[in-house]
Amino acid sequence: MSMHGADAEQREQSAGVRVIAILAVLTIIEYIAAIAIGASVPLLVVLTPIALVKAWYILKDFMHLPRLWADEEEAA
Repeated sequence: MSMHGADAEQREQSAGVRVIAILAVLTIIEYIAAIAIGASVPLLVVLTPIALVKAWYILKDFMHLPRLWADEEEAA
């Protein structure tokens, strides 16, 4: 493996760890909101956007959804 390959792998791993940290923070925020907000409608209003952000991070970074629309050269 070349240095360029090792650098690219290191960047990908770093990005993955960063996304995991973001997902963990969002999960903690969801938990705190669920405990603090008793009513179901306000809870839904708070948790839905957080869940959508988490879903986007998972689709983008772990399931590589943007690669579906990328050129083949970019996806490789």
